[in-house]
Amino acid sequence: MIDGMTVLRTYGSEMEAEMAAAMLQAYGLEALVTTDDAGGMYPQMAQLRGIKLLVWEKDLEEAKALLEAEGGGDEPEGPVGD
Repeated sequence: MIDGMTVLRTYGSEMEAEMAAAMLQAYGLEALVTTDDAGGMYPQMAQLRGIKLLVWEKDLEEAKALLEAEGGGDEPEGPVGD
């Protein structure tokens, strides 16, 4: 993980995670989507561990509020945070 970044949410699909990241970026927050799928060789691994949406620790509360305000407040499937 990148120092200073924290997991905001863990998603079940990359499309959901990318859409949430794009929304946060539209509000000026830096967001990064990451997954462990062995460099794309084993995409099924992402389903086991989930696709993580990372934000800077300083932006965590603002990012949570933005997702909730934009209708993304429903918890995605899988664990949230690390």
